[in-house]
Amino acid sequence: MPSTAAEPSAALRDLRSRRGLSVAALATRAGIPAPTIRAWESGRRRPSANALLRVAEVLAVDPREILPTPAWRLGRLSEEISDDEEQTWSPSKLGDWLRCPAYFRFRHVDQLPAVTDTVESVLGRAVHRAAEIALRAISPNAAASDAGAPLESPGAAMAAEIQAGLDEMAGASAASGPDEEEVGAAPPDPTALIDEAAALHGLWQAEVLPRIGRPIAIEVRTEIRVAGVRMTVIPDVIAEGWVRDLKTTRRKPAQADLDENLQATAESLAYRELTGETERGVAFDYLVRTKKPYALTLETSRGPKDHDRLARIVAAAADSVAAGRYWPNPQNKFGCARCPYREICRDAY
Repeated sequence: MPSTAAEPSAALRDLRSRRGLSVAALATRAGIPAPTIRAWESGRRRPSANALLRVAEVLAVDPREILPTPAWRLGRLSEEISDDEEQTWSPSKLGDWLRCPAYFRFRHVDQLPAVTDTVESVLGRAVHRAAEIALRAISPNAAASDAGAPLESPGAAMAAEIQAGLDEMAGASAASGPDEEEVGAAPPDPTALIDEAAALHGLWQAEVLPRIGRPIAIEVRTEIRVAGVRMTVIPDVIAEGWVRDLKTTRRKPAQADLDENLQATAESLAYRELTGETERGVAFDYLVRTKKPYALTLETSRGPKDHDRLARIVAAAADSVAAGRYWPNPQNKFGCARCPYREICRDAY
Protein backbone atom coordinates (compact mmCIF):
# COMPACT_ATOMS: atom_id res chain seq x y z
CA MET A 1 0.00 0.00 0.00
CA PRO A 2 1.22 3.53 -0.66
CA SER A 3 2.64 5.31 2.36
CA THR A 4 0.50 8.00 3.90
CA ALA A 5 2.86 8.93 6.74
CA ALA A 6 3.76 12.35 5.35
CA GLU A 7 1.40 15.28 5.25
CA PRO A 8 -0.07 15.76 1.77
CA SER A 9 1.79 19.06 1.26
CA ALA A 10 5.13 17.54 2.29
CA ALA A 11 4.54 14.44 0.17
CA LEU A 12 3.89 16.45 -2.98
CA ARG A 13 6.84 18.75 -2.40
CA ASP A 14 9.15 15.77 -1.74
CA LEU A 15 8.01 13.84 -4.83
CA ARG A 16 8.40 16.90 -7.03
CA SER A 17 11.89 17.67 -5.67
CA ARG A 18 13.08 14.08 -6.10
CA ARG A 19 12.19 14.31 -9.79
CA GLY A 20 14.01 17.58 -10.19
CA LEU A 21 10.89 19.55 -11.06
CA SER A 22 10.22 23.13 -10.10
CA VAL A 23 6.68 24.21 -9.28
CA ALA A 24 6.54 25.97 -12.64
CA ALA A 25 7.72 22.86 -14.51
CA LEU A 26 5.18 20.61 -12.78
CA ALA A 27 2.44 23.17 -13.44
CA THR A 28 3.27 23.29 -17.15
CA ARG A 29 3.37 19.51 -17.56
CA ALA A 30 0.17 18.93 -15.57
CA GLY A 31 -1.73 21.87 -17.07
CA ILE A 32 -2.45 23.36 -13.62
CA PRO A 33 -1.67 26.94 -12.51
CA ALA A 34 1.56 27.22 -10.51
CA PRO A 35 -0.15 29.19 -7.67
CA THR A 36 -2.56 26.29 -7.22
CA ILE A 37 0.29 23.81 -6.81
CA ARG A 38 1.97 26.15 -4.31
CA ALA A 39 -1.29 26.31 -2.37
CA TRP A 40 -1.39 22.50 -2.23
CA GLU A 41 2.19 22.29 -1.03
CA SER A 42 1.58 24.88 1.66
CA GLY A 43 -1.47 22.96 2.86
CA ARG A 44 -3.83 25.88 2.16
CA ARG A 45 -5.82 23.89 -0.41
CA ARG A 46 -6.39 20.29 -1.44
CA PRO A 47 -6.39 19.04 -5.04
CA SER A 48 -9.53 17.72 -6.66
CA ALA A 49 -9.58 14.20 -8.12
CA ASN A 50 -8.90 15.12 -11.73
CA ALA A 51 -6.06 17.48 -10.79
CA LEU A 52 -4.60 14.83 -8.49
CA LEU A 53 -4.60 12.33 -11.36
CA ARG A 54 -2.84 14.75 -13.69
CA VAL A 55 -0.11 15.53 -11.16
CA ALA A 56 0.32 11.84 -10.29
CA GLU A 57 0.74 11.00 -13.98
CA VAL A 58 3.50 13.60 -14.36
CA LEU A 59 5.24 12.34 -11.21
CA ALA A 60 4.65 8.67 -12.20
CA VAL A 61 3.19 7.70 -8.81
CA ASP A 62 -0.04 6.33 -7.42
CA PRO A 63 -2.23 9.36 -6.54
CA ARG A 64 -2.57 8.06 -3.00
CA GLU A 65 1.17 8.65 -2.45
CA ILE A 66 0.45 12.36 -2.87
CA LEU A 67 -2.74 12.55 -0.87
CA PRO A 68 -4.51 9.98 1.37
CA THR A 69 -7.63 10.13 -0.72
CA PRO A 70 -11.04 10.86 0.87
CA ALA A 71 -13.83 8.45 0.06
CA TRP A 72 -15.73 10.62 -2.41
CA ARG A 73 -12.61 10.98 -4.53
CA LEU A 74 -12.14 7.21 -4.65
CA GLY A 75 -15.30 6.97 -6.73
CA ARG A 76 -13.59 8.94 -9.49
CA LEU A 77 -10.09 7.57 -8.96
CA SER A 78 -11.16 3.91 -8.83
CA GLU A 79 -11.65 3.84 -12.59
CA GLU A 80 -8.01 4.84 -13.09
CA ILE A 81 -6.23 3.04 -10.21
CA SER A 82 -6.07 -0.71 -10.63
CA ASP A 83 -3.62 -3.47 -9.83
CA ASP A 84 -4.27 -5.24 -13.12
CA GLU A 85 -5.44 -4.62 -16.65
CA GLU A 86 -9.01 -5.82 -16.17
CA GLN A 87 -11.61 -3.38 -17.41
CA THR A 88 -13.34 -1.72 -14.46
CA TRP A 89 -16.65 0.11 -14.62
CA SER A 90 -18.66 2.31 -12.29
CA PRO A 91 -22.19 3.73 -12.50
CA SER A 92 -20.83 7.09 -13.66
CA LYS A 93 -18.63 5.48 -16.29
CA LEU A 94 -21.58 3.44 -17.55
CA GLY A 95 -23.59 6.66 -17.64
CA ASP A 96 -20.96 8.22 -19.92
CA TRP A 97 -21.24 5.28 -22.33
CA LEU A 98 -25.04 5.53 -22.35
CA ARG A 99 -24.82 9.29 -22.89
CA CYS A 100 -22.63 8.89 -25.98
CA PRO A 101 -20.16 6.09 -26.85
CA ALA A 102 -17.96 8.59 -28.70
CA TYR A 103 -17.80 10.80 -25.58
CA PHE A 104 -16.90 7.68 -23.59
CA ARG A 105 -14.07 6.92 -26.01
CA PHE A 106 -12.56 10.40 -25.87
CA ARG A 107 -12.81 10.65 -22.09
CA HIS A 108 -12.04 7.15 -20.82
CA VAL A 109 -10.16 5.40 -23.62
CA ASP A 110 -8.19 8.18 -25.30
CA GLN A 111 -8.15 10.14 -22.01
CA LEU A 112 -8.22 13.46 -23.80
CA PRO A 113 -8.03 16.50 -21.51
CA ALA A 114 -11.17 18.56 -21.14
CA VAL A 115 -13.01 20.76 -18.68
CA THR A 116 -15.61 18.26 -17.47
CA ASP A 117 -16.37 19.90 -14.13
CA THR A 118 -19.10 22.50 -13.75
CA VAL A 119 -19.98 24.93 -10.99
CA GLU A 120 -22.92 22.65 -10.18
CA SER A 121 -20.71 19.57 -9.81
CA VAL A 122 -18.19 21.46 -7.66
CA LEU A 123 -20.98 22.66 -5.37
CA GLY A 124 -22.50 19.20 -5.19
CA ARG A 125 -19.21 17.60 -4.17
CA ALA A 126 -18.68 20.20 -1.46
CA VAL A 127 -22.11 19.53 0.08
CA HIS A 128 -21.54 15.80 -0.28
CA ARG A 129 -18.21 16.00 1.54
CA ALA A 130 -19.74 17.99 4.42
CA ALA A 131 -22.49 15.40 4.82
CA GLU A 132 -19.92 12.59 4.90
CA ILE A 133 -17.99 14.37 7.67
CA ALA A 134 -21.17 14.93 9.68
CA LEU A 135 -22.17 11.27 9.37
CA ARG A 136 -18.76 10.03 10.42
CA ALA A 137 -18.81 12.35 13.44
CA ILE A 138 -22.07 10.87 14.77
CA SER A 139 -21.29 7.27 13.76
CA PRO A 140 -17.59 6.73 14.58
CA ASN A 141 -17.97 2.94 14.53
CA ALA A 142 -19.46 2.78 11.03
CA ALA A 143 -17.28 1.30 8.31
CA ALA A 144 -15.83 4.07 6.15
CA SER A 145 -13.39 4.20 3.25
CA ASP A 146 -11.23 6.74 5.07
CA ALA A 147 -11.89 5.54 8.61
CA GLY A 148 -9.22 6.79 10.99
CA ALA A 149 -8.50 9.92 8.96
CA PRO A 150 -8.79 13.16 10.91
CA LEU A 151 -12.15 14.87 10.59
CA GLU A 152 -12.27 18.36 9.17
CA SER A 153 -15.08 20.73 10.03
CA PRO A 154 -17.86 20.60 7.41
CA GLY A 155 -17.48 24.32 6.75
CA ALA A 156 -13.73 24.13 6.16
CA ALA A 157 -14.13 21.06 3.96
CA MET A 158 -16.77 22.75 1.79
CA ALA A 159 -14.64 25.85 1.35
CA ALA A 160 -11.59 23.77 0.41
CA GLU A 161 -13.51 21.61 -2.06
CA ILE A 162 -15.09 24.62 -3.77
CA GLN A 163 -11.81 26.50 -4.07
CA ALA A 164 -9.97 23.42 -5.36
CA GLY A 165 -12.73 22.69 -7.89
CA LEU A 166 -12.80 26.27 -9.17
CA ASP A 167 -8.99 26.33 -9.40
CA GLU A 168 -9.07 23.15 -11.45
CA MET A 169 -11.74 24.51 -13.76
CA ALA A 170 -9.74 27.72 -14.26
CA GLY A 171 -6.52 25.81 -14.92
CA ALA A 172 -8.12 23.44 -17.40
CA SER A 173 -9.87 26.31 -19.16
CA ALA A 174 -6.62 28.27 -19.40
CA ALA A 175 -4.82 25.26 -20.85
CA SER A 176 -7.47 24.46 -23.48
CA GLY A 177 -8.93 27.93 -24.01
CA PRO A 178 -12.45 29.02 -22.99
CA ASP A 179 -15.41 27.88 -25.04
CA GLU A 180 -17.67 30.36 -26.79
CA GLU A 181 -20.12 30.62 -23.89
CA GLU A 182 -17.33 31.42 -21.40
CA VAL A 183 -15.91 34.37 -23.34
CA GLY A 184 -16.79 37.54 -21.46
CA ALA A 185 -18.57 35.65 -18.67
CA ALA A 186 -17.80 36.57 -15.07
CA PRO A 187 -15.84 33.90 -13.18
CA PRO A 188 -17.70 32.01 -10.44
CA ASP A 189 -17.75 33.74 -7.07
CA PRO A 190 -16.19 31.40 -4.46
CA THR A 191 -17.74 33.26 -1.54
CA ALA A 192 -21.25 33.02 -2.99
CA LEU A 193 -20.78 29.30 -3.67
CA ILE A 194 -19.46 28.66 -0.17
CA ASP A 195 -22.47 30.47 1.28
CA GLU A 196 -24.85 28.43 -0.87
CA ALA A 197 -23.09 25.20 0.11
CA ALA A 198 -23.43 26.13 3.79
CA ALA A 199 -27.15 26.79 3.35
CA LEU A 200 -27.66 23.46 1.58
CA HIS A 201 -25.70 21.63 4.28
CA GLY A 202 -27.89 23.25 6.91
CA LEU A 203 -30.95 22.07 5.02
CA TRP A 204 -29.51 18.55 4.86
CA GLN A 205 -28.83 18.56 8.61
CA ALA A 206 -32.32 19.78 9.46
CA GLU A 207 -34.41 17.64 7.11
CA VAL A 208 -32.39 14.72 5.74
CA LEU A 209 -30.09 13.63 8.55
CA PRO A 210 -32.96 12.74 10.94
CA ARG A 211 -34.34 10.32 8.31
CA ILE A 212 -31.11 8.37 7.98
CA GLY A 213 -30.76 6.74 11.38
CA ARG A 214 -27.48 5.20 12.53
CA PRO A 215 -25.19 4.31 9.61
CA ILE A 216 -23.33 1.01 9.47
CA ALA A 217 -21.26 2.04 6.44
CA ILE A 218 -20.30 5.42 4.99
CA GLU A 219 -18.75 5.74 1.54
CA VAL A 220 -17.39 2.19 1.52
CA ARG A 221 -15.89 1.21 -1.82
CA THR A 222 -17.43 -2.06 -2.99
CA GLU A 223 -16.54 -4.19 -5.99
CA ILE A 224 -19.31 -6.26 -7.53
CA ARG A 225 -19.54 -8.48 -10.60
CA VAL A 226 -22.19 -7.60 -13.17
CA ALA A 227 -22.35 -9.86 -16.23
CA GLY A 228 -18.82 -10.98 -15.36
CA VAL A 229 -17.60 -7.38 -15.46
CA ARG A 230 -15.99 -5.74 -12.45
CA MET A 231 -17.85 -2.65 -11.25
CA THR A 232 -16.86 -0.32 -8.44
CA VAL A 233 -19.74 1.14 -6.43
CA ILE A 234 -19.51 3.50 -3.45
CA PRO A 235 -22.86 3.94 -1.70
CA ASP A 236 -23.04 7.20 0.22
CA VAL A 237 -24.46 5.61 3.35
CA ILE A 238 -26.05 2.36 4.49
CA ALA A 239 -28.39 2.63 7.47
CA GLU A 240 -31.52 0.97 8.83
CA GLY A 241 -31.65 -1.49 5.91
CA TRP A 242 -31.52 1.29 3.30
CA VAL A 243 -28.81 2.31 0.89
CA ARG A 244 -28.89 6.06 0.36
CA ASP A 245 -27.42 8.60 -2.03
CA LEU A 246 -27.26 12.40 -1.70
CA LYS A 247 -27.90 14.57 -4.78
CA THR A 248 -28.05 18.30 -5.46
CA THR A 249 -30.17 19.38 -8.40
CA ARG A 250 -31.74 22.46 -9.93
CA ARG A 251 -35.00 20.77 -10.91
CA LYS A 252 -37.49 18.65 -9.03
CA PRO A 253 -36.66 14.98 -9.58
CA ALA A 254 -39.26 12.54 -10.89
CA GLN A 255 -40.05 9.20 -9.29
CA ALA A 256 -40.09 7.54 -12.72
CA ASP A 257 -36.48 8.61 -13.30
CA LEU A 258 -35.36 7.09 -10.01
CA ASP A 259 -37.26 3.86 -10.72
CA GLU A 260 -35.18 3.49 -13.94
CA ASN A 261 -31.92 4.74 -12.44
CA LEU A 262 -29.05 2.29 -13.03
CA GLN A 263 -26.95 3.74 -10.20
CA ALA A 264 -29.71 2.72 -7.78
CA THR A 265 -29.63 -0.80 -9.22
CA ALA A 266 -25.86 -1.02 -8.79
CA GLU A 267 -26.16 0.26 -5.21
CA SER A 268 -28.74 -2.42 -4.49
CA LEU A 269 -26.19 -5.05 -5.55
CA ALA A 270 -23.48 -3.31 -3.53
CA TYR A 271 -25.66 -3.42 -0.41
CA ARG A 272 -26.12 -7.17 -0.81
CA GLU A 273 -22.40 -7.67 -1.42
CA LEU A 274 -21.51 -5.69 1.72
CA THR A 275 -24.13 -7.08 4.10
CA GLY A 276 -25.17 -10.46 2.67
CA GLU A 277 -28.78 -9.34 3.06
CA THR A 278 -31.51 -7.84 0.89
CA GLU A 279 -31.99 -4.11 1.36
CA ARG A 280 -35.32 -2.57 2.33
CA GLY A 281 -34.88 -0.18 -0.57
CA VAL A 282 -32.78 2.53 -2.19
CA ALA A 283 -33.36 6.18 -1.23
CA PHE A 284 -32.10 9.26 -3.03
CA ASP A 285 -32.03 12.37 -0.84
CA TYR A 286 -32.26 15.44 -3.06
CA LEU A 287 -31.40 19.03 -2.17
CA VAL A 288 -33.31 21.00 -4.79
CA ARG A 289 -31.69 24.34 -5.61
CA THR A 290 -34.74 26.41 -6.45
CA LYS A 291 -35.20 30.04 -5.35
CA LYS A 292 -36.23 28.63 -1.99
CA PRO A 293 -34.22 25.37 -1.65
CA TYR A 294 -35.93 22.32 -0.22
CA ALA A 295 -35.16 18.67 0.57
CA LEU A 296 -36.97 15.75 -1.04
CA THR A 297 -36.44 12.03 -0.51
CA LEU A 298 -37.58 9.52 -3.15
CA GLU A 299 -37.50 5.78 -2.52
CA THR A 300 -37.35 2.85 -4.90
CA SER A 301 -36.77 -0.91 -4.79
CA ARG A 302 -34.85 -3.38 -6.92
CA GLY A 303 -35.43 -7.04 -7.76
CA PRO A 304 -34.10 -9.75 -10.09
CA LYS A 305 -35.52 -8.17 -13.25
CA ASP A 306 -33.79 -4.89 -12.46
CA HIS A 307 -30.48 -6.64 -11.79
CA ASP A 308 -30.80 -8.62 -15.04
CA ARG A 309 -31.45 -5.41 -16.97
CA LEU A 310 -28.31 -3.81 -15.54
CA ALA A 311 -26.34 -6.93 -16.47
CA ARG A 312 -27.53 -6.77 -20.10
CA ILE A 313 -26.59 -3.09 -20.40
CA VAL A 314 -23.19 -3.57 -18.77
CA ALA A 315 -22.47 -6.54 -21.05
CA ALA A 316 -23.35 -4.48 -24.14
CA ALA A 317 -21.15 -1.60 -23.00
CA ALA A 318 -18.20 -3.85 -22.13
CA ASP A 319 -18.46 -5.71 -25.45
CA SER A 320 -18.54 -2.40 -27.33
CA VAL A 321 -15.39 -1.17 -25.61
CA ALA A 322 -13.57 -4.50 -25.96
CA ALA A 323 -14.26 -4.46 -29.71
CA GLY A 324 -13.40 -0.78 -30.07
CA ARG A 325 -16.89 0.11 -31.36
CA TYR A 326 -17.89 3.72 -30.65
CA TRP A 327 -20.34 6.10 -32.30
CA PRO A 328 -21.64 9.62 -31.66
CA ASN A 329 -25.04 10.09 -30.07
CA PRO A 330 -26.20 13.66 -30.68
CA GLN A 331 -29.71 12.74 -29.48
CA ASN A 332 -28.64 12.27 -25.87
CA LYS A 333 -30.33 14.55 -23.35
CA PHE A 334 -27.22 16.72 -23.03
CA GLY A 335 -26.83 17.25 -26.76
CA CYS A 336 -23.52 18.21 -28.37
CA ALA A 337 -23.47 21.94 -27.67
CA ARG A 338 -21.59 21.70 -24.36
CA CYS A 339 -19.56 18.58 -25.12
CA PRO A 340 -15.82 19.27 -24.65
CA TYR A 341 -15.02 16.89 -27.51
CA ARG A 342 -17.40 18.34 -30.08
CA GLU A 343 -14.78 19.44 -32.61
CA ILE A 344 -12.70 16.30 -32.23
CA CYS A 345 -15.82 14.18 -32.68
CA ARG A 346 -16.78 15.95 -35.91
CA ASP A 347 -13.36 15.12 -37.34
CA ALA A 348 -13.39 11.53 -36.08
CA TYR A 349 -16.94 10.64 -37.17
